[in-house]
Amino acid sequence: MQILAHEAMTVGVGSVKSSSACSLQSSDSGEEIVIQTEEDVLAKAIKVRNVFLIGALLPGVGCYFCVAWTYIFQFQENIMEFQSIGNCNGTHSYIPPISYTIGVWSPQRYIWMFIVIAHFPARFLFVVLYRRVFLGNSPRHFSYRWVLNCFMVTMILEPVGLVSVTVLDINLFVLHCVSYAVWLIPFNFNMLFSVLLHHFSRVRKSNAMHERTWRLKLILFITGMIVSLSTAVTYPYFMATCNEYAYYAFSMAEYSLVTYNSMFYFLAYFEFPEMKITFGVKELHTVQRIKVHPQRIIEERQFRKNQKLLVLADKLDKF
Repeated sequence: MQILAHEAMTVGVGSVKSSSACSLQSSDSGEEIVIQTEEDVLAKAIKVRNVFLIGALLPGVGCYFCVAWTYIFQFQENIMEFQSIGNCNGTHSYIPPISYTIGVWSPQRYIWMFIVIAHFPARFLFVVLYRRVFLGNSPRHFSYRWVLNCFMVTMILEPVGLVSVTVLDINLFVLHCVSYAVWLIPFNFNMLFSVLLHHFSRVRKSNAMHERTWRLKLILFITGMIVSLSTAVTYPYFMATCNEYAYYAFSMAEYSLVTYNSMFYFLAYFEFPEMKITFGVKELHTVQRIKVHPQRIIEERQFRKNQKLLVLADKLDKF
């Protein structure tokens, strides 16, 4: 047997389930085998669920870290002397909105910017994986595809809105409010679309874990929607009446929504337990094997061919 070998280099990111892989292709001229071993991988294979921890929990933990920093190290200068801006300029609150903590006061705003940048790539991984999951288990109906496409759009808009809230100063009041809406509204639609797609696809019935995560998503969506709608009432009411209790209610709803956001996306940690991704460069060894028949097989074939010729010659002689 004659063996011809060559090497191929591939660069990219792909999902794998183990540290080695092998594929086989057959053709008339021979067999081609691509073998990838641990020594061939010049990259790091990590579980997707570890990336989900960054995308889901890092913003929540980072936000509360900034809030804790304010209350511990800046209580006198920022909490005791805090006053709202706008129509109700001068209203004091011991629970200022999160926008001040992560967007105005230092060094919290710089810590928060770093957190947003760090979690941004991980958040887009949610878009890729959920599209593959829900598209691979999709029923044949146009409304399902329409909801899935809308889900992809809102999944992209949500982190864009979060970046806008972070970058735009709160003194740019109108733009800041629009950015907050671009974050909050897509987040609620993400919960709604995820619940619908999870239910009408075959994912929910695939195992008991997906059934539990669907139920938790439904609870988070219903309660989170109520909390979100409350902000659309409490803040306009505060701006109209300067009622400090409405301001407290709005701020508490903001803090709650941070928790809801992290908890909702953290459920993906249980939905993709074994999937892995590989970052970097992989070296694939391609081995082409050309079939060469052994001499014994050739002799046997020639013998059978001669036997057939002898039988045919006997028949001709008799004829």
